[in-house]
Formats: sequence, C-alpha cells, structure tokens
Amino acid sequence: MSREKIDRQGQPRAQPVRNEPRLWADRFPFARSAGHKYDRGHVLVLSGGPSSTGAARLTATAALRSGAGLVTLASPRDALTVNAAHLTAVMLAPCDNAGELTALLMDERIDAVVLGPGLGLGVKTDHLLRATLASRQAAIVDADALTRAATHGDTLFAAIRERDAPVVLTPHEGEFARLFPDLNDNETDRAERASLAAKRTGATVLLKGSQTMIAAPDGRLALNDNAPPWLATAGSGDTLAGIIAAMVAGGMDGFDAACAGAWLHGKAATMLGPGMTAEDLDGGLREAIRSLYASHFPGALKSMNDRQDTSPLITDWDDAYDNRKHIPGAADFPPRWQASAADFRRRMEESGRARLGLRYGTAARQTFDLFLPEDTPKGLVVFVHGGFWRAYDPSVWSHLATGPLAHGHAVAMPSYTLAPGARIRAMTREIAASIEQAATEVTGPIRLIGHSAGGHLVTRMLCPDVPLAANVRSRIAHVVSLSGLHDLRPFLKLAMNDTLRLDAAEAVAESPALLKPVEGIPVTAWVGGDELPEFIRQTRLLPLIWGGLGIAATTVEEPGRHHFDVIDGLADPDHPLTQTLLPL
Repeated sequence: MSREKIDRQGQPRAQPVRNEPRLWADRFPFARSAGHKYDRGHVLVLSGGPSSTGAARLTATAALRSGAGLVTLASPRDALTVNAAHLTAVMLAPCDNAGELTALLMDERIDAVVLGPGLGLGVKTDHLLRATLASRQAAIVDADALTRAATHGDTLFAAIRERDAPVVLTPHEGEFARLFPDLNDNETDRAERASLAAKRTGATVLLKGSQTMIAAPDGRLALNDNAPPWLATAGSGDTLAGIIAAMVAGGMDGFDAACAGAWLHGKAATMLGPGMTAEDLDGGLREAIRSLYASHFPGALKSMNDRQDTSPLITDWDDAYDNRKHIPGAADFPPRWQASAADFRRRMEESGRARLGLRYGTAARQTFDLFLPEDTPKGLVVFVHGGFWRAYDPSVWSHLATGPLAHGHAVAMPSYTLAPGARIRAMTREIAASIEQAATEVTGPIRLIGHSAGGHLVTRMLCPDVPLAANVRSRIAHVVSLSGLHDLRPFLKLAMNDTLRLDAAEAVAESPALLKPVEGIPVTAWVGGDELPEFIRQTRLLPLIWGGLGIAATTVEEPGRHHFDVIDGLADPDHPLTQTLLPL
C-alpha cells in the first residue's frame, strides 16, 4: 500500500466519511408529541467565577436551544447573581467545589455535564473533572478542562476508559497538542491523529478546525466541512459544547452527538452569514434545527392550528394540596417528628445549649427556641415551621437544628399565632419580629429556611413592605424555601380558607412570587421530586419570576422526597440541603 493509506502502526488508514444528517438523523432526538422535558434530557453546565461566566452561559443557552428539556448552570455562589441577571429559562445551582458537584450529580435525572468553558486553569478544575468522570453522567470536556487534563492525561484517560457513560473531548489544535504531544507531528494527518486519540482515551474526539475531524474509539470517523470561515469567533466553541451536550442528553451516543452538533453548528453559522458573533448563534440554531425537522421529521412541524393543546385543569383544589391523602403512612410522620424533637431538646438542655421559650412579643405564641453550637456561633439560622398557617409549633421540629449546629451555627425556631387567631399578614409581621429578636442574641450572618407555609413566611422577609429592621435584613445571607407556598391565590378556592380568611387583596399582597424582593440576597427553592404537582409548581414559580428580576434564585428538586420527608436533610450535617443553606 502507498504511504498515504498506511497509518503509524502499519495498518490501513481509516478514511473519514463526510458528516451530514443521513449519518445520524434516524437517531436524532426529535421532540415527540407524547414526550415531556425529562425525555429530552437534562444538561448541567459548570460556570467559572463572577468575571468568567460568559462562556458557560453560551454553552447553557446553546444546550437549551438545541433541544435539551432542562439546563442547569452550576455556579460558584459569588457568580450566581451575575448569571441570574442574564438567564431566565436556564436554572441555576450553587457549586463551589467538587463535593457540591458530586451532590448535584446524585440527581439521576441529569444526563450530561459540560465543563471547561470559562472554568479556570487552577487545581479546582482538576477536582471538578475527576468528580465528573466518577459520575454516571455523560461528559463533554472542553476549553480550560482540556488544558488542565493535559497535566495528568494518562490518569484521566484511564478513568474515561473505565466508565460506561460517553465522554466527548472537543480540543482545538493547541489543546490537542498539549493533550497528545506525541501525535503532534507533520507525519500524521488530522484524521489519523483524531482516531489514535479516540482509541487511546476511550472518548469521542472532535478535533476542531475548518475541517473538523470526529473520531470514535470503535473506529468510526467523520469529516465535518460545513463550517464557514466567520464561525472562527470568540465563544463559538463554547456554543458547540452545549449543542453536543443536548444531543447526548437526548439519547445519542458520543460520536453521533458530536457529528450532529458539529453539523448544526456549521449550518447555523452559514444561515446567519458574515458578521455573526457567538451570541447570534442562538438564533441561527433555531433555524438550523427547524430545517432539520423539515427535511427529516416534517410531521413535527404540523401547524398548531391543526391541533388543540390542552393542559389538565385542576377541578379539586383541596385534593391538589392534600399531602396526607397522597403520602403513604402520612399519619406516622408527626409522632415520629415529635419523638425525635423531644429527644434532641432533652440532650441540648442537658448540655446547657438550649434556651427555650424566649419571647419576642406578649402574645401566647410569640416565643422562639434558640439552640447553640458548642463554640461561638458562626451565624444564625432561623427555621420557620409549616402547617399551612394553622398547625404545629417549633417543638415538633427541634431535631432539624442538628445539621446547622454541627457546622457551628446557632438555630432559632420561632412560634407564631396561627389561624384563625391571626390573618396571614399578621403572621408575616410576627416572623419579622422574631427574627429581629433572635438577631440580638447571635451575631454574624443570618440564614432563613422555612417549610411549606414557613417557606412562604421566610421568602416574605425579602419583600420591602415587611417591617424588618434594615440592620437585620442586611445580615441575611441566604433564604431557602422548602416546598414553599409562593402564590396564595389558589388558597382562595380551598376549604381551609374558611379558617385562613384570605380575601383576594390579601392573597396578592402576601404572595412572594407577585412581589418584588430586595436585591442581593440569594434564594433557593427546594422541593421533593415526589411531591404533589402543585407544590412543585409553587416551588418553580418563585425562581422563574424572581430570577427575571435579577435575583439569584435557584430551584432544586430532590429525587425521591415527598412533602413530609424533604425536611429530613436539615438534620444531617452532610446532606446537600444543609450544605446548600450554609457556607461550607
């Protein structure tokens, strides 16, 4: 054989096929009429710090535009506000280190992770990469993560070969040379270099350029040549990583996803024409994907006039909020809580670290319990109980202080006057008064967390109309609403309103989601994945609206948890809920 047809091992050199839709269209994740967003995949993108967020946002928005059902941008806490100011449909999650990333990836509904764009060249990126490769999710490794991988490539390549989920590496020539210095010579053409790299690593390798080579470990090889010269612009590679992630999350293998992503990337740029920037690719992708539907799945573009899209209506509002009816063994939970709480209080009183029944007002229920850590408190956590504003008191929940106490934070648990003894607007003011009084007992930052109706009350503390002292509100560092109720208008239709006595004006005035919050305080809305649909809707509602107002608001849906056990994580110092609430 001639030299041109023999590779470096003396074997026949693989010849790439031209990348075009016929190679992969029958496996493309076209949206189906019976599907839902989780069928279309969930992509997690890792963001850099506050001055390096743009690249990851390009990746995240490209993944969403390319068909991913959900996209979450995992960001250091000091960058959450920056990202929130630019994003709406993309969700946000705090992630400061590899441990928090591992906790996020416990959610099996996340299908693919993208790391590298704007992530940074420090050792933290190494840790994030290792945590990603140790997970079950597919991984798209780009940019800074590729540069860091070059410092210990053999170890990472071994980790890639041992995992089942696909990995796609997307280097440009410079990154490829650092990753594979022995393949960076003039005797080896780009097709062979990409193929050798894929076989060595066990990953799909997409070697970017005007003639992009895409190689799979099993020997498949494609040449993508539809990219116009004006696609060579800052941020376009970040966009490509997001497109590939959406394809993998939708069910394509790494090679097909890389081929589909590269083709759509080039097609979008071609349709936009000269003068485009990476930000413009979002619009170009829409047209490129629409053209793919038109040529390979025309039935999906059937006019909306030919079909009627109806959402199921809630006809029984009491049932929609009836947790006891829908949670197996619901009646067993309150006595279990009370037993755990009583045992906890006994131990805390014996150690001299419980101050029970402190007053913040003169009414019978205007008291709070304060639990102290072993050393000087690092700050104050205030837990506000639920019970739909009509039931319970802090003595049922004392044990939930365990997690924050273990990390050195004092915990206050206020009681408040329940309906029908008080209207909800009065309860809001009582909670503000209780926080002000607890703040005099403990210095440092304040973190608020409330469950159900308590989630409503703690998020109300961020609304300017609540009479919370400015010097206290300025100390609030984080608010977590657990299965919180953020829009009270549905409660006008519930039988319990005979006790609550809400009217239309108060329902609006007391709904956090309908009010503008103060700026600068991050919010996490946390809900169990097995909760009733109305509680999941109420949870998602707050970040969607407040995020659009520039607030760093994040939604977390914890798999396998319902309304009565989603609070349990607070009693565990190592649970992601505790770690999200506190600065660890």
